[in-house]
Amino acid sequence: MIYALDERIGNPTLFCGRQQEMSIIMNWIKRIPTKRSKSKAFLGRRKSGKTAIMERLFNILWNQNGRIVPFYIEIQDQNKWLLHFAEEYIRTCLTQYVSFLTRTPLPPNRENWNWQTIQEKAKDANNQSVIERIELFQEYYQVENENEAINIAVGTPYWLYGKDNYHFVIMIDEIQYMTKYIYKDKEEKIQAYNLPGIYHGMVELRTCPMLVSGSYIGWMTQMMQDMFVGGRLKIMPVSSSLTFEEGIIASFKYAEHNNIALNEDLAIGINTLAQSNPYYIASILESEWPHRDYSSLSGIVKTFANEIIDKHSELHRTWIEYIYRTLNEVNDIYAKNILLVLSKERDKEFARDEIMRAIGWPEDKESEMEKKLAQLIYGDLITEGSSAYHYQGIADDVLHLIFYHKYQFEIHHQKANVYNELHKKIELLENDKRSMQAKINELKGRMLELVVWRELNAYKKAHRPIKNIRNRIRPILSNHESFEKKISYLENITFDRVWMNYFFNSPATMPLEIDVLATNEEKKFVLAFETKNRNERNLPSIDECNVFLNKLDVFKQTQSQDKQIHIYGIFFSANGFSEAVEQWLHEKGILTIDWKTWE
Repeated sequence: MIYALDERIGNPTLFCGRQQEMSIIMNWIKRIPTKRSKSKAFLGRRKSGKTAIMERLFNILWNQNGRIVPFYIEIQDQNKWLLHFAEEYIRTCLTQYVSFLTRTPLPPNRENWNWQTIQEKAKDANNQSVIERIELFQEYYQVENENEAINIAVGTPYWLYGKDNYHFVIMIDEIQYMTKYIYKDKEEKIQAYNLPGIYHGMVELRTCPMLVSGSYIGWMTQMMQDMFVGGRLKIMPVSSSLTFEEGIIASFKYAEHNNIALNEDLAIGINTLAQSNPYYIASILESEWPHRDYSSLSGIVKTFANEIIDKHSELHRTWIEYIYRTLNEVNDIYAKNILLVLSKERDKEFARDEIMRAIGWPEDKESEMEKKLAQLIYGDLITEGSSAYHYQGIADDVLHLIFYHKYQFEIHHQKANVYNELHKKIELLENDKRSMQAKINELKGRMLELVVWRELNAYKKAHRPIKNIRNRIRPILSNHESFEKKISYLENITFDRVWMNYFFNSPATMPLEIDVLATNEEKKFVLAFETKNRNERNLPSIDECNVFLNKLDVFKQTQSQDKQIHIYGIFFSANGFSEAVEQWLHEKGILTIDWKTWE
């Protein structure tokens, strides 16, 4: 897949999990040509993966090269005159549109092309609509007519749909910043606080649905209530955490990317401490602390504790900025005490009177307490419980530890010990080795692609072929003469690159995925694994096997410039195959493996 938009995650293979969110979004995309997709809003706190999903969606749609054009813009928390914002908005839109039309990846520094370059590329694509729109915008820009300029800018995707019949997905990252950082006047004194309301009617036009995001949930929710009334934006929560299995995969991927050797119990320890949050996993495994240590669970705890308390670490600065944004509005000892009380027992709901008693708040000032709690909810530092009278802490261990480290001494005159708090979680794992081993065995059985990927990576680093591959392949049920040649080849081939969840594209298809892919570029060799973990009553069907063969055919087509490439396929079914299906696979030249033979 061509990454036309550089993804901030860095190496694209570090995009882990998010299967549920991506499935929902891709189904939403499929309905756009029939005008059945309603505009959506991603809601999730900072570092929850919203931007990563949007950027990956951009690249998927760009590679699909169909009738849906991705348009992505991030609103910055920096003051900007409305006229300059309008120019940035339309130039971003048209840069990405002509990039899509001409199949030209965007500049890696995320700068937009200048007007001359956009016009030249539009001419190359024989597209007059872009040139017309630039000329119209420039008329109002030159005379500093902010209102007309912004109307033309935000209306451009819809206008292009009418002219060129391309649907647009309008992705606006951190849209809530529009209410605070855009100014109507050049002197930047009059805020355009209701600017998102410009989309009030457009958001319902399903020809070009919107996908917006916000990292401050209270702020974002209030904005939607004020400016997108009537449920015009369908809310889609984005959790900060992956599933436990996805978190384990992320732990191994980040470790591999940073040349860190992890065994299963260390990966489980990292994932447990990080609550399967990929940002926290990355913070642990990409720590720049001179004393970082990944050789033991204790070393990992110390490394993570440092990332939490070190005032210069990215993790610490990210959350402190988030906290201060709200506490600056309610900066008193009572607000800090509320955070400590609710975050310490974040699994419990507290009634308002319980909170008042816990912090020593006067009973006759309940209305003031209600306002203070409402401000903390608006700032996403606590949440509303099952009723308007109940409140709860954020279910995030790291956020709690930031509160704890920052305010424990100020409130209770007790020194905070973040290391001890983290180690309590690890003690539960260390004290029950049997439970740990059971969890490791369960994960191995459920995550076949991870097992294969890790083993092939080890062979890649050692520059060795797959160990004992002949005896790990199930008996051949076909006289296909090429099998002996294939097996002999596998006994000697080494790999220089190994991917898990390898995505690729071909014209007119959505991205396809191969579970594990290993290559030897010098010998033009590719080994592709399909993995299935099913019980004996639900073994792979011929239709599922045919999907794998079709993926291999499409992959080979994408490599058509190199006709000498050799592609071998292996189907790994944990509990084996029915005889008919396995024979069909062998007749098609596919090798088969099960869990017993692989181990």
